[in-house]
Amino acid sequence: MLFRSIGAFPPADGLEDSTGSADTMFLERNSPADVVRNLAGGDGRDAAALTYATDRVFGSIAMTGGKTADSNLYFDEQQAVVGRLSGVLYTDSDTRIVASATGTDVFRGPDAAAGAGSARNITISDPPELTIDDQSNKLISTGAINASSAWDWGIEGAAQWQNLYAQGGYFGLGIDPRTPGQHELAFSGWYAQASWVLTGEAKGYNVATAAFTMPKPDAPFSFSGGGTGAIELAARYSDLDLNDDAGVLGSATPAGGIRGGDQQIATLALSWYPVSALKFSLQGQNVHISRIGTIPAGFGHGTLNNAFVGQAFDTIAVRSQLSL
Repeated sequence: MLFRSIGAFPPADGLEDSTGSADTMFLERNSPADVVRNLAGGDGRDAAALTYATDRVFGSIAMTGGKTADSNLYFDEQQAVVGRLSGVLYTDSDTRIVASATGTDVFRGPDAAAGAGSARNITISDPPELTIDDQSNKLISTGAINASSAWDWGIEGAAQWQNLYAQGGYFGLGIDPRTPGQHELAFSGWYAQASWVLTGEAKGYNVATAAFTMPKPDAPFSFSGGGTGAIELAARYSDLDLNDDAGVLGSATPAGGIRGGDQQIATLALSWYPVSALKFSLQGQNVHISRIGTIPAGFGHGTLNNAFVGQAFDTIAVRSQLSL
């Protein structure tokens, strides 16, 4: 079946990206997939897309511009092509195996101001897989790079057998700076995640998006003697590396190098679906940020350049979610 879409919406940009927010196993999507989806996709993206979807094959290609939320940040929006191809490699009553590939070409960056000499800044950054306020603090970032073009590619796969599920992916990203003599910048990230539905339900599969959905309770919870609902235990590890020729601690950044940082996160989550429309999640994270940068003056010392500015911390979060 062929679909046509135009407006402000998230174009298909990978398996994790195409998984609905109500169907994700964790409170946020993993960072490697998130930076890829937000380069030229993501929620509120101006786009025109063609999508082909059957029980076994999914394909989508979209022309995209800027995000509606960015309308006051740029004089002229960026222009890009986003594509995804996915296929069901094997399926039976208990098993489904899916492979997915995605790619993006940002062939013109957003103009920061009027005029041919205006900067076309592109920034790759992401919060630590947990957004708790409207600041959306990001601990790793390439900073704004005046770019002539940017790109990404990704390979993902998922396998389901009864109530067990596993998914993983690897992504590459690149930026071609407009600064004369600066080399093309390259970044990467990967993730692996798995879940076990303790109450025995299997995840569903949405043909229209070629992505898996949450488990639906076989015995919905009820105060009048119903079942327990569905309970899912999930684990994830992700690594997003935004360094390119970063150099070493204590030394200046090599010419053209980027010290964006390396973010590694281990996550455990326990989710309860009392009924299909309601979800309660308890999630814990162990976050490690490795980055070389500058410590500003204060705390009894002067400015420290080329210092370790990484962080290590744990988070615990609880969220309730209603989807109708």
